[in-house]
Amino acid sequence: MLGISKGEISIKKKIIIICTLIVAVLVIVIGIVIHSSGRKNSVKQALGIESNSNLKIIHEEPTAQGSIVFMSNTDNSNKYLSTAFVSENIFGYKDLYSGVSSFEGLDRIDLTAQYFPAIKKTSLPIYFGVILNDKIEKVSVKRNNNSEIKDAKIIETDDYRIWLVYMNGFQGTKFDILGYSNDGSELYKFEDTIPENAVQKPLKSPYE
Repeated sequence: MLGISKGEISIKKKIIIICTLIVAVLVIVIGIVIHSSGRKNSVKQALGIESNSNLKIIHEEPTAQGSIVFMSNTDNSNKYLSTAFVSENIFGYKDLYSGVSSFEGLDRIDLTAQYFPAIKKTSLPIYFGVILNDKIEKVSVKRNNNSEIKDAKIIETDDYRIWLVYMNGFQGTKFDILGYSNDGSELYKFEDTIPENAVQKPLKSPYE
């Protein structure tokens, strides 16, 4: 039986190295395509905000995985708060989740509340809203019939005062939204129910 020559071994090694390099290049190319898909050069482009749009970015809240973008939207004198989570990587920006809440008919409401569920590749879930009562200086979110509570971050903008709570660590679906005056007096309270448990597994972005 004839043995394998050194030349044949060398050729086989070269073939293995070439195949390995081809696979590595394919993996890199596929990764670039996946991570750059739908990316834009700016937050405004990612959100489709044109120069003549009614949308105006009033605050960007940075997080480890992107930013929470708050926008004021005036459409035929109707006021809206538009909110989006925009992810960022070396290839650009991409809107992964967004929503709109209206202030119409809310003259007697001191606080608005909106919930964004846990979404993959984002810093969600979050609870947030607009403070419509000037006397409210502090907002808290408390799990209904439970001692779990978190104080909101108050964000001052030229248009609105926004409250924001990251819901990591919370459980349940029913929460009390509490508004306090500067001296700690409770000025407003309402119970809100979210559609999914706060500890649900992150969902895939509806925009991917």
